Amino acid sequence: LYIIPLEEHLRLPRSFLGTASPKSSIGRTDLFVRLLTSNHGVFDKVPEGYEGRLYVLVIPKSFDTVAYPGISLNQLKFYVGNPYLDDTELSFALRKYDLLLDDQGRVYNNSDINVDGGIYLSVKIVEGMVGYMAKITDRPVLLKKGVNQAEHYWDVINSNYGSIVLEAERFYILGTKQNIRIPGNITGELKPISPEFGDLRSHCAGHVEPGYGYGKDGSINGNMLTLEVRTFENKFRLSDRQYIARLLCGRLTNESDKIYGESIGSSFVSQRVPTLSPFFKSHSRSGEQLRLFDD
Repeated sequence: LYIIPLEEHLRLPRSFLGTASPKSSIGRTDLFVRLLTSNHGVFDKVPEGYEGRLYVLVIPKSFDTVAYPGISLNQLKFYVGNPYLDDTELSFALRKYDLLLDDQGRVYNNSDINVDGGIYLSVKIVEGMVGYMAKITDRPVLLKKGVNQAEHYWDVINSNYGSIVLEAERFYILGTKQNIRIPGNITGELKPISPEFGDLRSHCAGHVEPGYGYGKDGSINGNMLTLEVRTFENKFRLSDRQYIARLLCGRLTNESDKIYGESIGSSFVSQRVPTLSPFFKSHSRSGEQLRLFDD
């Protein structure tokens, strides 16, 4: 366990608050990162009008990790009041912006979408390659782009039956069944579902940037969200279309002038399959096949 002071300091106006989450590239290495502020007992939250230093709590989980000065481990959003859309507003945004599409670019019917404290997202587990499982290894991950050979750290998961069994206390990279579209005047945030649906963590990173899977003009037919899944004490069977996370959406005060995409150096522009962190060199699809599980 490490507590590390950040280079940045904050001096927020009285009405401003903040919320933090690990960056996607960090979450996909299974590096547990939480923001801390002085004299405030809540992780990943910056209280209204905060002035002072910032710290991160860092716990490597699957891999020992080597970090370098200047690297960003997490990200911070600022807001005033309650920016989140309620379920009625979220249902309207779903229809107006076609927030969810299937693999053929078709809009989901309202009857196929569950909106209850956010949009319920399901996991994609179809025949063939469905994701990755972290190996047990002593090799450290170097937090530099493209220097870690993926085969040393990950096993490919394949399925023939539309389900897989997650091993206890292991880390997985999986993806959503739905392709997500976030227009430039909205930001997204992943939240866990009720433990009644399963004893697992569905994600480390949580922010979904304006323009993700949408572009500037809505010309992109959505992108899969990659999920950073960790099981706890027991094995867990996960099936195609099973609920795994909720998507909350928040309104922006103005449309973002930085739209997620190649023009600003975004790492995960076109995701149609679960994607490893850019710290890893591309994984060969012919890697070791894990056990297959029947329904």
